[in-house]
Amino acid sequence: MIIFFPLLPITLPLYLLARWRANLAWLKQQQQAQVETAARAKTTARQAEVQDLTTLKTLADLKDRGVLTEREFQEKKKRLLDEPGA
Repeated sequence: MIIFFPLLPITLPLYLLARWRANLAWLKQQQQAQVETAARAKTTARQAEVQDLTTLKTLADLKDRGVLTEREFQEKKKRLLDEPGA
């Protein structure tokens, strides 16, 4: 038994086109989210580098003023540079 749907040749392409557009919009949103996540990660990494450099300059200044000894400066510098995630 064959059932004939007279509107199927019209509605199926429209349905497929609508699904394709929805998938395309979703893909664009996903790509934008990835770009934003990468930008935030890059900014966070830069901020951490700037903070480390600022701390290192402060330690060097303290050493130059005689507040820290050379050994203390080297220990703190090593700890600062060896910190994971810093």
